[in-house]
Amino acid sequence: METDLKGKNVLVTEVGNPLGRSSALAFAREGANLVLGSLHDSDSLIAAQQETAALGVKVVAAIYEAASEDGVKQFVQRGLDEFGHIDVLLNNMAWAAAKQSFAAMSFEIGYGGFDGLDNFPGAYPVSRLNDPLARYGTGQEVSSAAIYLASEDAGYITGQCYLVNGGKYFL
Repeated sequence: METDLKGKNVLVTEVGNPLGRSSALAFAREGANLVLGSLHDSDSLIAAQQETAALGVKVVAAIYEAASEDGVKQFVQRGLDEFGHIDVLLNNMAWAAAKQSFAAMSFEIGYGGFDGLDNFPGAYPVSRLNDPLARYGTGQEVSSAAIYLASEDAGYITGQCYLVNGGKYFL
C-alpha cells in the first residue's frame, strides 16, 4: 500500500514504551520526519532517535512534561521550529498509562467503576470475562493501524478513536 507519508512530519508521544517506539520506526520506514517525545526515559528516547534517524529521516527528540501545558507547548514548538508544521499526531499516552488488562484486575476494582465511568458498572465484569485474543498486541499490530490512519487511504477518517487492543481494554 502506498501511504504517501514520505516527507510528512509526525509527532509521536511516549517513545519510551515499546508501542511508541515501534510506531516511530514504522513511520520512519515510510519516510516521515519525526518529533519524538518521552516523559522521563531519556535512554529509550535517545535509542529511538538513533534508530529512526538511521533510516534517513529527520528527527527531533525531547523529554517533556505532559502534566504542564507549558511543557507540552515547548515540546510541540520544537517540532514546529524544525519542520514548520505537524501533519500527524500519534498520542501514545494512553498506552503508557494502561498497566493491565481487564482479566488481570480484581472484580471489586472494576465493579466500583472508573474515574468518570461509574455509570457503567456492568461493562467491566462483561469485558473481564470476554478476553477474545488472550494475548497482548504487538508493536507491529498497533503501528500498522497508525500508518493506515495517517495515510491518504484514510483521508475521510477524522476525529475518531480507534482502540487497537484485541478487545482487552474498555478504556
